[in-house]
Amino acid sequence: MHHPAIALLSFVVSGIHPHDIASIFDSEGVAIRSGFHCTEPLHAQLGLEASARMSFGVYTAKEDIDKAEQALKKVCKIFSLPLRPKLKTKS
Repeated sequence: MHHPAIALLSFVVSGIHPHDIASIFDSEGVAIRSGFHCTEPLHAQLGLEASARMSFGVYTAKEDIDKAEQALKKVCKIFSLPLRPKLKTKS
């Protein structure tokens, strides 16, 4: 998905600790962060023990996003989660 206004994506996958997600992404050559990201009060308010975060910048290439998608698919496979179809986006 390409959107010029998006620079950061924080997410959780129900039942999977974000540190595990980050480790799997790392094994695929994709660097993401896991933890509170200086927002511990927000995480507490949302009832989250942590979150994963991906950042995008001027040097992020489509290939980098494709690798992140593959890493997320690997997370789903390892934890036996269903894959959802791709979202349709405007070009």
